[in-house]
Amino acid sequence: MLRSFGAGLHLALAGQCVSTLSSGLLLWQLWRIPGRPALPRMAATLALTMLFVPYGYLYDLVGFSIGMAALCVASSPGRQPIYAALWLFGGHSASIASLTGHVLMPIALALAVFMAWTEPAVPQTPPHAHSPA
Repeated sequence: MLRSFGAGLHLALAGQCVSTLSSGLLLWQLWRIPGRPALPRMAATLALTMLFVPYGYLYDLVGFSIGMAALCVASSPGRQPIYAALWLFGGHSASIASLTGHVLMPIALALAVFMAWTEPAVPQTPPHAHSPA
């Protein structure tokens, strides 16, 4: 991403090092505490793994898009439009990059991590028992 904004190779490498280290630390923090809701944890993991590596291809975004789609369905109505936009952004990121000349996917990934990390836990309600009476 930094290279697409005109940054030199050394600055882009330093940015990737920061991204990799911070993604690794966030992944560790995300999984070290048991009891977090599984769906947001999975979605954040998929986004963080894309920020961890120095390259990402469109086919690598399939898991990310599935995670965003799952959160779109399971989240509150106020958060659904953001998850829907992130879900679709993965498939359109190459087109946006070719139109703007800038790789913006890391920004979308960071937003996805933030959204999934702050996703409120939805209380699980037991299914209603229907009496034959």
